[in-house]
Amino acid sequence: MRSDIVPGSIFPDDELPDHTGRLRIRRSTASLGVKWFAPNGAAPNWADQLQNSLACMIPGRTEADLFLLFNADARSVDFSIPVSPAGNIWRLAVDTSRAAPDD
Repeated sequence: MRSDIVPGSIFPDDELPDHTGRLRIRRSTASLGVKWFAPNGAAPNWADQLQNSLACMIPGRTEADLFLLFNADARSVDFSIPVSPAGNIWRLAVDTSRAAPDD
């Protein structure tokens, strides 16, 4: 944990280190067209504090759309990947479950 974060502190939403930050992050990204998903492809249950995995789709303005998968669970999790809104094929860019330099 960061030494500058103390209980009761107020700091920017993008720096919230715990589960409660998900609601604030979701609200601040909605205006950008970002969509959030549970691993099964449905909307995430933001109140579920045991939910350790989620994904988001960030629409590209001049570049390709970006679909990010986040898994903070101790076990591997299967994700349902949606069709790209632009009809493109998703391509793997980074896989942090792999050891370097194959990640």
